[in-house]
Amino acid sequence: MPADGSARWFVVPHGTDQRLLVERRIQHALPAYVPGTLTRARSTLVRDPALATNTEARLV
Repeated sequence: MPADGSARWFVVPHGTDQRLLVERRIQHALPAYVPGTLTRARSTLVRDPALATNTEARLV
């Protein structure tokens, strides 16, 4: 990580399932390093009921 904290690098073994990698980053890295981003981005990979609007919750 740079001294100013402006970036993060992750070491990923060759052959890692890319979908699993993205899901893990969404579930762990984004909430830790960019709080609030999931409520702004509304990723289709995230199905957290706490992030759903009332309408979305009723539809599920």
